Amino acid sequence: FGPARRHPLAPLIHSLLFVCREGVEREREMLRGVLPLLLHRSRNGSREAALLQHPSLLHHHGRLLPPGALASPSMALPRFLALSTSGSTAAPIGDVGDDPSTSPYPETAIPSSLVEYLIQSCGFSQDEASKVCKRLKLRKASRNAESVLSFFRGKGVDEAQFRKAVSCQPRLLYADVEKTLAPKFRAFEEMGLSVSGVLKVLERNSTFLSHSLEKKMIPNISLLREECGISGQRLLRLLWRNPRVISRSTRTLTEIIGRVRELGIRQGSMAFEMGLHMTDALSRRTLDEKLAYLKGLGWPEEVILSATRRCPSILTLSEKKMGEKLAHFKSLGWTEEETFSAIRRTPLILNFSERKIKDSIDFFVGGIGSSTSFLAINPILLTLSIEKRVRPRYNVSRFLQLKHLREGDWTLLTLLTMPEREFLNKVILKYTDTFPELNEVYGAGSLEQIQPNGFGGYVQNT
Repeated sequence: FGPARRHPLAPLIHSLLFVCREGVEREREMLRGVLPLLLHRSRNGSREAALLQHPSLLHHHGRLLPPGALASPSMALPRFLALSTSGSTAAPIGDVGDDPSTSPYPETAIPSSLVEYLIQSCGFSQDEASKVCKRLKLRKASRNAESVLSFFRGKGVDEAQFRKAVSCQPRLLYADVEKTLAPKFRAFEEMGLSVSGVLKVLERNSTFLSHSLEKKMIPNISLLREECGISGQRLLRLLWRNPRVISRSTRTLTEIIGRVRELGIRQGSMAFEMGLHMTDALSRRTLDEKLAYLKGLGWPEEVILSATRRCPSILTLSEKKMGEKLAHFKSLGWTEEETFSAIRRTPLILNFSERKIKDSIDFFVGGIGSSTSFLAINPILLTLSIEKRVRPRYNVSRFLQLKHLREGDWTLLTLLTMPEREFLNKVILKYTDTFPELNEVYGAGSLEQIQPNGFGGYVQNT
């Protein structure tokens, strides 16, 4: 070590080298690289003097060496060698480890202070806080957490909302309030999104914090608003379904919009939003292969165009899944013509499970006497919830007929497809004063009536 032998810390260095058993040359060489750091830190004479006189204190100051390290050098050296050898950035030995952000150790142990902070200040449970921290490297989070929480409190975000956001995106605790959070929330709010809406986008989009606001997010949202007419709640819905859309390059998003238009999907419709999501997930080549596959199945051109324009998400179905669904329709008694008719009218039925379609057909055909041909002409009925809409409204329809009311002559199709608000105003609220039991018929659907089955009485919940 040359001149360093005269340094006050030289005996300590030699002591550490001595504990390296003879022949461990690699560790000896690595230790020599640490010497400049110790020389730099020697300026604090009193501290180094104490360490020189009592080497065992090393494990108290900076956690460099654990108890018993000198007797077991293989334990001590890895932690000791983890010290940075850069003199310009070195901190006094006694300060090492005081701040998690300057910890010299390679492991990412969770500092209890952050876990406790999440529990005490944000209402996290012990398990929730630990899970959040384990997903972080935990270098800046403990210093940013308070400013991040204060920012969201200032926005009117309650603890439950904040916990959900952090649980979905733990990196939120790293965020710089002034440079990242404040500008992005301000920009989204100016575009018409509420704070809760922006928070939902953040929860779903892992790149929300990292992508450039000026280069990607603002240009893409402006493109969606100006070129596609998508804004307000529609924009929020799109970003909730497909948060990646604002993280694409503007050029890529322009290409995606162009592919949706090529499919002939009407701009301004909900299908257009679905089309953006679908074409974002599929390459042009894959999209062309999907369309070719449908043609190969014998689908008429008009059926393909109608189905993809009204429900573009069907193009995300695999060939295997599509084949299974078509075979299922055939097993239910539909002819090929009836199947194409149903898909053309309501392509959404392809997105429902085989079990859902079978249960609906069993109810309409076996329960109330409809025909499969009727369902092929009115496939929208197969998409309605049996328990929440079909059964209660069917019971009301039977009640109206038994009371010989004019509304009892309305077709079941009309009653079932009527919007909820309209149904309540035109039917339920209109007759509740005269027939208080109508509320029970509609709400419970379980009254025992004079005729026990199908068309004659009420369909019971089972």
